[in-house]
Amino acid sequence: MKIELTLKNFRCFPDSHPAKIIIEDGWTAFLGVNNAGKSALLRFFFEFRAFFAELGNAGQWANIGRQNILQIAFGSSVRDPIEVFHNQNSRPLTIELQVTPPSDYPHQTERLLTGAIFQFMQSDPIRFQAQELKLANGDVFPFNPSYGHPNPDIIAHGADRAIIHLLVSAGKRLANTFYIAAFRNVLNTGAKSDYFDIQVGDAFVRNWRSMQTGDNKRQVKACGEIVSIIERLFGFSRLEIRAANANDTLQIVIDGNPYLLHELGAGIAQFILVLVNAANARPDYILIDEPELHLHPSLQLDFLTSLGEFAKHGVLFSTHCIGLARSAADRIYSVIRNADGLSSRTELFDRTPNLAEFLGAMSYSSYQAIGFSKVLLVEGTTEVRTVQQFLRKLGKDHRILLLPLGGSSLIRSGVEHELAEIKRITADLHALIDSERAATGEPLSKDRQDFANLCRNLEINCHILDRRAIENYLPDAAVKAVKGASHRQLTPYEKFRDVVPAWGKQENWRIASETNWDEIKDTDLGKFLTTL
Repeated sequence: MKIELTLKNFRCFPDSHPAKIIIEDGWTAFLGVNNAGKSALLRFFFEFRAFFAELGNAGQWANIGRQNILQIAFGSSVRDPIEVFHNQNSRPLTIELQVTPPSDYPHQTERLLTGAIFQFMQSDPIRFQAQELKLANGDVFPFNPSYGHPNPDIIAHGADRAIIHLLVSAGKRLANTFYIAAFRNVLNTGAKSDYFDIQVGDAFVRNWRSMQTGDNKRQVKACGEIVSIIERLFGFSRLEIRAANANDTLQIVIDGNPYLLHELGAGIAQFILVLVNAANARPDYILIDEPELHLHPSLQLDFLTSLGEFAKHGVLFSTHCIGLARSAADRIYSVIRNADGLSSRTELFDRTPNLAEFLGAMSYSSYQAIGFSKVLLVEGTTEVRTVQQFLRKLGKDHRILLLPLGGSSLIRSGVEHELAEIKRITADLHALIDSERAATGEPLSKDRQDFANLCRNLEINCHILDRRAIENYLPDAAVKAVKGASHRQLTPYEKFRDVVPAWGKQENWRIASETNWDEIKDTDLGKFLTTL
């Protein structure tokens, strides 16, 4: 499901420069300077959660019509409801919603509502109404709420009918988010039990004790998963996390040595706090402000992918770090302050990557200082996360820095300068690219062969997969573990878009994480990664 949102007159985004973003499965980054509006975009989903919950309730659509004006409550962070409006005009705040169904959408698309425009009035209390409802064919549906229908997925206007199932599904998904603000401190003790969506302080410590020692098997299992993630990321041989007797802090036992949490760094405290809260919530989307806080560059990508394990559909994050955005995100939005200094706008960040600049943006020298010894170029950001899972199984994920090539933008001839520049930064450079072959022994395309020849001339170890692409190595058991029994693995040369039922490339990393290494260790991919 692709959800397109246009926000007009929301906070720093006026109707002359609306914020336009697309929400899909995977990772979305908002990149920009301080006070540009990145956090405002993330908080939008927290503040308008009640509105999306209304859309996700099919029974409410009888009241969401052109003639009805409904009240709405905002998130707890909003002290004065007027603050959500752009402060340079008195016009309404408008949310435009356009939803594209997935390829395997099970419902008929005739008379399917795919778009809606909602308007919020600056009144006391704040009220909203539907301004326009659009069908999949582009026609406007003349909805009159005085007509009901016994099927809650259908709204009526006289004899005309429209199916609201897709917009209801989008509302449910956008209402089921989990927002993690930039300030994250487990020791914020006292009576206050939450900070936006995360539980902090004494309440958090008590909750950890309950999760660890309670009867809920899912929570007990989640505790074990969290401990294992942190143990692996920080290189501990054995880790235990316990609530202190007074429930006012945590006791951390690292390789047999006990510490109270305040004796350790902010990085490990953040990992514990965020992962425990996310594991409890299991939302559709996790929203996190500045995930790089308190973390060395080498841990930032791992933190994001670990966090993504607890989100059903994806992670949206704001960051100042261009390297993190370009290595982790499937979509990057630049959030830019306008010349007037009073408003902002969003733009897609889609320029062709410069690899040498990219390594500098990722603070490669910092990676080298703690033992990263190799750089591996891969197809794109989805391959970064997928290969990372395989390297994790080999214990090499913190020794090899993964860098996305951007697909055909760099896998071609004419990139000698790019490759030579990065070779000057690190001599231990490798590449892993898809063959895109349709059959055994089929010649490579000219662009891919030219890229392989350039690598050979520059003494870069370039491995071209025997099979069509990396998803053709994902085993059937792992595919079914993530997607269900109706899904299957790809044959060695099958196109990804041809498999039925399909899944998104953004989910490949989840399947890779479920893969038993023994199933791929003897393939050309397994042997190549083992030799690195």
